[in-house]
Amino acid sequence: MSAWQPPCRAATVLQAMHDSARLIVRAALPRGLRMALLTAHITAVALWLGMDTALIAITAAHAAIPAPLGAAALTSSAATTLGTGFVLAAHRPWGLRRHHWIVAKVRISAVVTAAGLTSLSGVLDALSVLAARVCVLIALIAAIAVSVTKPWGLTQVGRAALAKRSASGAGQRKIGRAHV
Repeated sequence: MSAWQPPCRAATVLQAMHDSARLIVRAALPRGLRMALLTAHITAVALWLGMDTALIAITAAHAAIPAPLGAAALTSSAATTLGTGFVLAAHRPWGLRRHHWIVAKVRISAVVTAAGLTSLSGVLDALSVLAARVCVLIALIAAIAVSVTKPWGLTQVGRAALAKRSASGAGQRKIGRAHV
């Protein structure tokens, strides 16, 4: 008879994942922490979207936007969105480089942050600022659509991990539309 073992908890179970040619071992996030991070991530995205909409309205009304205030609001929501997104992706089976939709979201976020800070810098005329803000809003909506639909499948890294997992005979777990 084998010795008694305590039930596994998400915080104590280590998950091994193959990333390219190396083995990465990472701790799974406890459900409560994962839900808190997800809530913070979605809230930051909503604030970013609302702030951008407000900046469009202010710019269209030809009112001046205090650059330090706009930059602080943009930077905080962008940093929170990117930070929580990286942590969630790194500690979930999605991974940071396994799916095209995650790579696309990171790129969209980086471009949107740069465009937002540039539009607040004062180097653009009012019409260019308005055009930049509208493009930022469209890109944010596109990032949300990508999050919901999760298009394009696995990246080369994700396909290699899937092939290694299949070759090793390990059980597969379903992640979205692909087995990893």
